[in-house]
Formats: sequence, C-alpha cells, structure tokens
Amino acid sequence: MNGHKIICGSLAWACAAGAVGLLLAQRDPVGQVANMFLAGVCILLAFVFVWMGWWDDAVNDNAEPSCVERVAATTWLWTRRIICWSAALVFLGLAVSMIFTGV
Repeated sequence: MNGHKIICGSLAWACAAGAVGLLLAQRDPVGQVANMFLAGVCILLAFVFVWMGWWDDAVNDNAEPSCVERVAATTWLWTRRIICWSAALVFLGLAVSMIFTGV
C-alpha cells in the first residue's frame, strides 16, 4: 500500500466521521438543515477520496491520453480561463468604478 492510498483512506474516514458528527450535532431546525447539507458534502468527499485512492493504482501514467481525455482537459482549461478572466475583469471594473466615485 503506497502513501497515496493511506492518505486518501485517512481522509475518507475523517470525512465519514465528520458526517456522523454533523448528523449527531442537530440542535435546532436551521442548524439541522445546515448540518445535513454539510454531512452530505462530507459523504461525497469520502467517496471522492476512496475513488482517488483506487484510481491511483488503476491508471497507467505512460499511456497516451485518449480523445475523450484530451477534450475534457481542453474544455476544463478553457472554461477555467474564461471564468477566471471574466471574474478578474468584473472586479477590475468594480475597483475602477469605486476609484472614480471617490470611495
């Protein structure tokens, strides 16, 4: 067992324990909804960490990427660029407008 599997397994157990703790810490109706949502996120993260630990051994690092993998990587790259640059331009516009209004 390599270190990556140990880390992913430990994180998965921590997420599962956190989810159980959140579900047991229900005090009021508003907190109950928030705790149930966060418990669901923790369970999702636990599955992701288990999958990551399993996937690490199954993947072949020396293989050429498939067409689907290339399309997914290119889509992710351009989506990330568009979102980040758009957000940067929005915040730059807000900063410039604040400067001109004297804030």
